[in-house]
Amino acid sequence: MYDMVIKEGFVIDPSIGMKGLLDIGIKNGRIADILPDISVEGVGSIISAKSNFVVPGLIDAHVHVYGFPLCVHPDIIGVQAGVTTMLDAGSGGCDTFNEFPDTTVPEAITDIYCLLNLASKGLTTMPKPELLSRKDMDIPRTIQKLESYTERAKGVKVRTVGPVAKELGTGLIKIAQDVQTSTESRLMVHIGDPFDNTPSVTPDFLPMLKENDIVTHMFTPHIGGILDGNGRVFPQVSEAVQCGVCLDIGMGRSAVSFDVARRLLDQGIEPYTISTDLTLPGRTNPIFSLTEVMSWCMALGYSLEDVILRTTYNAARVLGMSHDIGTLKKGSTADITILNVVDGPWTFSDTDNGNISGQKAIEPVLTIKNGVAILIGKGPHPWGWLPNELK
Repeated sequence: MYDMVIKEGFVIDPSIGMKGLLDIGIKNGRIADILPDISVEGVGSIISAKSNFVVPGLIDAHVHVYGFPLCVHPDIIGVQAGVTTMLDAGSGGCDTFNEFPDTTVPEAITDIYCLLNLASKGLTTMPKPELLSRKDMDIPRTIQKLESYTERAKGVKVRTVGPVAKELGTGLIKIAQDVQTSTESRLMVHIGDPFDNTPSVTPDFLPMLKENDIVTHMFTPHIGGILDGNGRVFPQVSEAVQCGVCLDIGMGRSAVSFDVARRLLDQGIEPYTISTDLTLPGRTNPIFSLTEVMSWCMALGYSLEDVILRTTYNAARVLGMSHDIGTLKKGSTADITILNVVDGPWTFSDTDNGNISGQKAIEPVLTIKNGVAILIGKGPHPWGWLPNELK
């Protein structure tokens, strides 16, 4: 007997190549069965997903939910927005990290993991760069924090921005890699410098990166992106991708240009993960939600299956957790998102005064977290979750 059955939804799970009208049976917080027709006799909870899409719980691989004033509560952009798991990308450093395990994680329903900022104070210096000199880093304490919280702390984040990036160049990446190697963890590198028009070091450090390292803000319009002055992709980008480096969107409040996105896509460079870089102000404009970022990716030409892959299985792989989340395979954690896809036309804005239109928009309908149904919250727009209509 099942604790819950989700009936008559169109299931899409890229991790196991599953697509079709199917029922999902849940028992003890795990996926028990996926079948064409599951009996609901004696079932504790029956959820109708008719006319909706049922997918693995969405994962946002770049958010900010603790450690500085602009952070947003994780459940507002998490389970209340169809997102079951998220990765905080460097909000806290070794000086501010304790807030994460002591307060942020226990108070949230959403599963939260983090990358520790290479800067000791994390992003508390915003809007100024967090690394102004070498003194702003405490490598031994950063390593100690990562080693003490291996379950939730997945690695280290470094931003190639500001005075230290200009001073150290690729040496800044080497320092971050020393932390990564010492802790056997992951590395995320922020590209695009809104603070300074210094020459880009991105093509120089890309060959240093290893499989499963993450480069975030791939669509950035700022100096330090992955396009040269002629709009061509640096050859080191393709080489890095072939080596298993993961390119992440990380929209943010200033890190996406639709023109850059089109140039990259036209040259065969695609995101491995779709993420928001959400903060509190970003939820009001221009990011709004993970489903809205997924929607404008569809406007750029991606299919629904494409955007689901990049916000489920691929994001779970970035976390090193694809065996248990980002999938609906039997025995995995019952993290599930039910979505609605609504016909437009819709209009979307980037962070560089660009606009595109699309015919489809995704909105969250219901979240299942560890086998428990959670209602979707109030959307980021005055009218809810759908983007602006094209007039």
